[in-house]
Amino acid sequence: MNNKDIVAKAIHQAVAEHLSLEQVTQLLENPKSADHGDVAFPTFALAKAFRKAPQMIAAELAEQIDATALMVAANKLVKDPIMATL
Repeated sequence: MNNKDIVAKAIHQAVAEHLSLEQVTQLLENPKSADHGDVAFPTFALAKAFRKAPQMIAAELAEQIDATALMVAANKLVKDPIMATL
């Protein structure tokens, strides 16, 4: 399991009634800037289903996803925890 899989599972838990795990995984992309982390999820894909602006969806997802758990899982994948920038 890699960082992308870990992030996909975390996001999927929050959006399971709207997107499958496979769909979430396919939507994940690399951010345009490395300063923005290792994985990006474009929330505009959920705007119609949620009937909300992508920015609002992103804020809600950020609240629902346990970032600490993501970092712990990612740190298990790399020998140098500094490299795990989700």
